[in-house]
Amino acid sequence: LTQCISGGVAGELGRGGSIAVARKTGAVGPAYGTNFETVSIDQFDVDVVGTGPQPRNLVNGALSFQSPLMVWNAAGTHLIVLWPRSIGL
Repeated sequence: LTQCISGGVAGELGRGGSIAVARKTGAVGPAYGTNFETVSIDQFDVDVVGTGPQPRNLVNGALSFQSPLMVWNAAGTHLIVLWPRSIGL
């Protein structure tokens, strides 16, 4: 399977060849949340690309400092997506 996902910044391979892809779709601001305040924060969508003809959109407009954390379960049947995500200390 070879497919280009425009704007893709992170991917997680699942069992059976499905791939979860985070796409940066823009930025918004200011943004306020629990224990944070920022002038601008990135906005992401998450799609699953499989053997079908089109990606399946799972998440729209996730606000996160880095691409959302995407983790498949051991069977590859469920995907957990967590945001906002901040990497570092």
